[in-house]
Parts: sequence; structure tokens; C-alpha cells
Amino acid sequence: MKPTESYVVKNGKTDYKILLPKNPTEYEIEAAELINQFIEESLNVTFPVIQTDSIVAKDGKFISLGDTSLMRKSGISIAYDKFGESGFRILTKDDDIYLSGSLSSFRKGTYYAAQDFLKYTIGWEAYALDEIKYMKSNNMPLYDFDIVEIPEFDTRKYGLYNITSNVDYQRYMRFQIKNEERLPVSGHSHFEILPPSKYLVDHPEWYYWVNNYDYLAQPNNNKGQLCLSNQEMFEEFCRVLVEWFIKYPNANFVHLGHQDNQYLCDCQNCTDMKTEYNTKNSGLLVIFTNRVARKVSSEIQKIT
Repeated sequence: MKPTESYVVKNGKTDYKILLPKNPTEYEIEAAELINQFIEESLNVTFPVIQTDSIVAKDGKFISLGDTSLMRKSGISIAYDKFGESGFRILTKDDDIYLSGSLSSFRKGTYYAAQDFLKYTIGWEAYALDEIKYMKSNNMPLYDFDIVEIPEFDTRKYGLYNITSNVDYQRYMRFQIKNEERLPVSGHSHFEILPPSKYLVDHPEWYYWVNNYDYLAQPNNNKGQLCLSNQEMFEEFCRVLVEWFIKYPNANFVHLGHQDNQYLCDCQNCTDMKTEYNTKNSGLLVIFTNRVARKVSSEIQKIT
């Protein structure tokens, strides 16, 4: 990447506009706002923002964000199977700049491309919500961008409260926001997927209760677990997950975990399975989770 002889901003003036799709996603809108916020801080100028699907390259000079008609006509390929949710490309073509994540996603990559656009043009770097570096100037050259970034981890989450309580901070750090990519269950999800209140009466053999605990008399989910060796329970567990993935089409993973207690099923089938695999309770949980992953993935592939 190197500067050309042309300029995006020269002497505090610009001919460039930010181009968004006619119906932009949240991340595409946030990308435009991020660029204008810090370009104004750095260069005392903002780019007019337009939302349309009828622009062609000869209509002006554009910073194209996301799934614009200009992007689709450019011949630039940003396939989901390669770039995922977070990968992106920044490319200069003629006098236009294209910033985009993959087309079949939240367009998180587009927002991350906006961050890197600012990094290369004004030295932008976010260290914390209130500690952000950038340079001040009157000029911004047009760079000959050709940047591809495909992160090793497509999504990340960090549980520190001062980050999770602020959406801007999460975006700056490129963390997962509002659990938007996963099914809406906790890490201890087994009883959320197969709640005893729904299944216990008809299927008591699916559950284990410590010291013969009477759940029906005084419900407490943290007194029991699923019997991970029960095949009928496994089939229903997978069926429910497939239904949920259909209901939440943007979700691409789910947290699977037993209830938050130390009580684990000690029925003969579970004991025999641990002996067969030469493992203990943790190994049984891994075996169950892998079986669920294979079954649910296979069923979803049949549907899609």
C-alpha cells in the first residue's frame, strides 16, 4: 500500500462521498459513522453519506462500504466461505475505495475494514474506549489499497464488564456483541435445551438427580444433569437444536454445557460408556458434545 498523487482530502476539502447500500446493515451504518467521526477529528471534514443502489463509478468519487451496487459491479469477490464473519478487503479501484466484509453476514468485516482504513490513513488505533490515537492534518492522499485480512478467530468474546457493558468498546476491540452469532442460551445450556419442566414427567430416564432429589416438589435445575448416554434424549436434544438454528438463521454456533454443579449421572449406561472410552465425566461430556455437533451439522446441511 502506498499513497498516489491524488487526494481524498486536500486542504480541508473533499470530493468524496461515503456510499452505503440502499438498506444497510447495522455494521455498515456503524462503519460510516466511525469513519466520519474520526475523519472530522483528524481533518476537520466529513464525507456526505448516501444510501442507494443506483450509483455507478462515473457518478463521482466514493468510499464504498459493504454490499453496495458499486461493489457488486466492481468484480471484487469477498466470499463468505473464505472471509467468514470478520474477514474483509480494502481495495482502491480507479478513484474509488472499496471496504467490505463478506456478502452473507452481519457485515462485521465492513466495520473492521473501516477501522483499518482509518489506521492506514490517519494512524487510528483504539487502546480503550477513551484512549484512541490518530493524527491531525489538512490532507489525506488516496492510497493504492489492496488489503485482505482473514482473522484466525472469526469471532471473539471477552467477559470483562467494562467492555461488555459498552457496545462501542466491544466494536473497537472486535469482540462479539449482544450474542448476535449464537443461539440464545447460556454456557450451562443442557436444561435450557431440554427443560425438566417440559420433559421430566414423560421421560424421567433422561435426567439424573442427586440423592434422588424430587425436582417436581421443589424445582431446582442445579440439582441435576442430563443422562448423556441416553440415546432417546440425544435424538430429542439434536432435534430441538436444529429447530433453533432454523429459527435463528444468523446464529452459527451454540454453547453446550452441563448444569453448573458437580453432580453427574452415575447410571450403569454412563458408567459403562466411561469404561468403554477409558475416560471420566469430562470425557463423557466431550463425547456427547461431539456427537451432537456431528448430528446437528448433518441435519442442517440437509435443510440448507
